[in-house]
Formats: sequence, structure tokens, C-alpha cells
Amino acid sequence: MRVRYALQTPAAVQLATALDIGASALVTPDRDFSAVRGLPILSRSTEVSRHHRPRGAKPLHAFHPVV
Repeated sequence: MRVRYALQTPAAVQLATALDIGASALVTPDRDFSAVRGLPILSRSTEVSRHHRPRGAKPLHAFHPVV
């Protein structure tokens, strides 16, 4: 993860953890994740609500690392 996406070690650990637990998104204030594809990266200010997801979409299971 660290080399593939040119991430700092803490960011690589967060991404690896999110992928390992099957999260459908990663919530973070960091901008290090701009190169990551396949996992939505949400900022803390992103409003996540069932009203903003398409009908029939899977529930959002986001990983929010505690720093």
C-alpha cells in the first residue's frame, strides 16, 4: 500500500485496515489518499445519509481511524 499509492506509513496502515475489514469507505481528513481507487475516501465533513445513496445501495460501512 505504501509504495503502490505513495502513502506515508500511517496512511498505508489505515488503508490496509479499511480494506482488510471490508469497509466500503474510509473517512479521513487526510489528502494523501487521492491516488487510491476502488475505495471511496470521505472527508469528515462529507454528509453520509441514506437519503444521498441510490435506492437499493448497500449500507455504508466506513472505517474511521482514531488518531
